[in-house]
Formats: sequence, C-alpha cells, structure tokens
Amino acid sequence: MSKYSLSTLLRFSAFGLFGVLFFMKCTVYSADSLSQSNTNDRNTSTSEDNKLYLYKDRNYVDFIKSVTLFPAGSPLLPPIIDLHTSTPLILRFDDLSGGFENYYYSVTHCSFEWETSSLLASEYLRGFQEMSITEISQSFNTVQNYAHYEASWPNDMSQPVLSGNYLLKVYAEGQEDAPVFTRRIVVTEQLARFRPNVKAASVISERRYRQEVDFDLIQAEFKIYEPYRDLHVAILQNHRWDNAITDLEPVFMKGNEMVYDFDEANNFDGLNEFRWFDAKSLRFAALNTDSIREINGEWHFFLTPDQRRTYGVYRTDQDINGKFIIRNDDFGDHLEAEYLYVHFYLPMESQLIRGKVYVFGGLTNWNHSEEGLMNWNQEQKRYECTLYLKQGYYNYMYSVIDPENPRGDQRLIEGSHQATENAYTLLAYCYDPSGYDRVIGVLSTDSFNN
Repeated sequence: MSKYSLSTLLRFSAFGLFGVLFFMKCTVYSADSLSQSNTNDRNTSTSEDNKLYLYKDRNYVDFIKSVTLFPAGSPLLPPIIDLHTSTPLILRFDDLSGGFENYYYSVTHCSFEWETSSLLASEYLRGFQEMSITEISQSFNTVQNYAHYEASWPNDMSQPVLSGNYLLKVYAEGQEDAPVFTRRIVVTEQLARFRPNVKAASVISERRYRQEVDFDLIQAEFKIYEPYRDLHVAILQNHRWDNAITDLEPVFMKGNEMVYDFDEANNFDGLNEFRWFDAKSLRFAALNTDSIREINGEWHFFLTPDQRRTYGVYRTDQDINGKFIIRNDDFGDHLEAEYLYVHFYLPMESQLIRGKVYVFGGLTNWNHSEEGLMNWNQEQKRYECTLYLKQGYYNYMYSVIDPENPRGDQRLIEGSHQATENAYTLLAYCYDPSGYDRVIGVLSTDSFNN
C-alpha cells in the first residue's frame, strides 16, 4: 500500500500532475436528469436557484467512483448517527482521473425539507465546517489506476452540537460551490420513541402487493406542544429518499402518544427481493454471472441475462436491500480491487412503447442517471447497459421512467409482493424555537417488525 502525506501530495500538485486532467475530465451535472455542463461553469458563481449541486445523494463528475458513507464498523447501515455517540461516519471514495487532488469536505445544517437552515455554522458545529481529506492511498497491481480517499466525521476538529439533517459536500480546493459529490447525513437525538407495526396494506385491493407502515410516536420527558404545526415524520424504505413519505400528521393523540394509523397514506409497494451479482473475485464466476473476460487489457463482467418478474410468483431470496459492498477476495486488499465493465441484459419480447429502463439501486445512488440508462438492442431483443464498477457485491433492480411515473416505477419489471423483506427507517423531526428542525427520534425496523 502506498500512503502519501499531505506535504507529498502538495508537491505533486505543484508539478501540475493533476490540475490539467481535473478540469479536462470534469463533467458537472445540475439536475435530476444529470445533464452535462461545460466544465468552465465550475468557476462561475451561482445563485440559490441555479446551483450546480443538489441537496441529495449525487455524484457530479464521472471520475469519482465507489462513494460509501456509513457508521464505523457497519458498512451496510445508512449515514445516521446519534448526536451524543462516539461512533463517527466513515467516508470513502476513489478518484480515477490519474492524479491527486486536494479534496475538502464540509457539512451544512439543513431543514426537514433538505434546504439550508437559517443557522450559522458556529451554531451547529464545534470546530471547523471545512476540512481537508488527508488520508490518501494509491491503488496498486490494478489495470485502472485510482487514488483512494478516506475521512471520518465527526472528529477532533469538527463535531455537531445540534441534531438535524446535514449535507456533506466534497470538492476540490477552492471549488465549494461545485462539489464532486454530495451526501445526506442525519444526526439524531433520542427524545421520543417509535412503536412500529409494519403489515399488509389495510386496503383489500392492495393487500397482496403493498406494505403499510403504522406507528405510534411516544413522548417521554420531551414535550411537543404543537404537534400539528411543529412535528414532521419521515418514513424511508431501504433508506431511499426518492420515495420517502414525509407529509403525515397524527390521526389522533392519546396521552403522550401520537398515533399514525392510516389506510393508504403510509403504504409502500413491497416490490421484490433485489437482484444481485458477486464480483468479489475475477478468478471464479459466481451465480448470476455468465463469464469474466479480459478484453484489450480491461476487465469485463458479463451477467446472466435477467428475466422480467412482473407476474412471477414471489420467491424469497436473501439480499442487502439495494446496497453494495466493496471487496476483493482475490488479494484481500481493497486497493488491489479492479474496476470492471459490468454488462447487464434484460431480454423482452419487444421494446416498451413508452418509457426508459434504468439499472437502479445503491450502485446508481438511487438515481435514474444517464450511466444507468439501458439501450434497446433490436437484433438481440433485449435492453442492455454497462456500468463501470469496483469489485464487490451489488444489489440492483430495474426501474422505468415514463410520463405517468416521472419518479420511476419498479413494479413494471420487478413486480410487487407484500411478502418482500424491506427495511424501514422512521425519523421524527420537531421544530425548535431557536430556528431549526431537530431530529428527536429514529427507529430502524423491517417488514417483519424485527
């Protein structure tokens, strides 16, 4: 493993090994469609209405890959931490541009609706808002060279003093308004507790394919005096923000309990167990893999053609709820993990009359991005897509965007079943008179109430 100190990297920068490459290869995206923008826009100031970044989980350049953010020791858990815990979040990512960059990161407090809060940084942070990423390693024995970056937050230099939503931005030195990626973080306090009841939908016509997330929110010593004004809740399925339910009010109150028991407003499609592939080894083709080939000096990972599951019988299958894990079983060190061209195939009798098909999941940041767009192969009668991914274990689904479903419809190809195992996260926000939305409770459960 090759480790570089900050002073060493600055010497690299002084010789200009990376500066030119960075601006030549930078591709900035400014909307959900991730349309390309001229790289010169990175140096222009932007208004709040025309930012070059969103308050969402997004990558904005094509040479940043394999971004993960998780509580230390728990790579499959979402980036949610307790305000008073000593467990930090671990941030990791790769830069494939062929050089080194002085990357910085900052955290910004946000409202319940993921907009910048009115607080000053000194009001929600102890220490610095902006920090340099100094833990940098170089890949070795790999076809694709990359620099691997790692940081942790909170740390000795920066700690949150208030709960709430936070946006993490990573950017090159002096380019805070043009980050290379953004990620959402939730900092919580346990001032109230949830009592969940995840079950089949109450509406008879939906019982076979939808899941209902009822719950009670119980106040302890912390009192919510105006719950219909100041209280907000969010329900996340598999920690997806794109289909989160956030507009619920208590049905009624009894004592110190607020009851959220609806028939339809809190329902999610059960969907299906996630598809998966195992790319941890290049020596052996695991289940769901057709072949592994080295072509013109690059690795290609050909998946077994998938089948449409719209009307299939539900089959239980263990998954990791749409996430991915970076891992290399051949050599054991993630810095020796290769990047692969992973080929996806979805045979169908004919092309959809309308709508675009996407590879969807944590591997595309739960976005319908251009890299995940599948192309129709008329000769082979199938949709095809190729993603450039690091060795590891991945979950995914197929999603369709059409005029009736601009946010995406996974049921059209994957089907939907009430029996599907899904993870659910419940978050309770309460507006604080000092002018911010604090997170007063969090609970993780699943469709079996475990």
